[in-house]
Amino acid sequence: MQEKAAGWFVGKVLWLQVNWASYMNRKVNVLSVRSKKFGLMVFAGLSFLICVSIVIECFRQPTSIKVHSIAAGKHKTSTGEVPARSLIPEREYKRIVAFHHYMDSIAVSNRREFDSINRCRPGLLDSAMALEKLYHSQNK
Repeated sequence: MQEKAAGWFVGKVLWLQVNWASYMNRKVNVLSVRSKKFGLMVFAGLSFLICVSIVIECFRQPTSIKVHSIAAGKHKTSTGEVPARSLIPEREYKRIVAFHHYMDSIAVSNRREFDSINRCRPGLLDSAMALEKLYHSQNK
């Protein structure tokens, strides 16, 4: 569904770009070469002035960068360590194991779907295995 919506959106943006370019081309083609050059010089001059004004403004009013403290996550201790009991709850571990078993079963029965998932989410199985290992290491 998202791919279809993205394709529609890209199509509309391309249509808008083509039509805008066509419209501007029609408007500019009626101008003389001298008028086109003058318009280009005006555009370049304004762009240059805007850039210069931005640079001057940076030096005129120096701003200081403020540093704010960041609140630590709820699972961290005062030393900054994450206690083992809060890493992966048993309920989440069971979901990870169920997902891993599902992926193992479709690797044999539905290779096309398995490959599709691996293409869309590379590294997902590796992450699931790493989370399983982390769960086992926290419960030792």
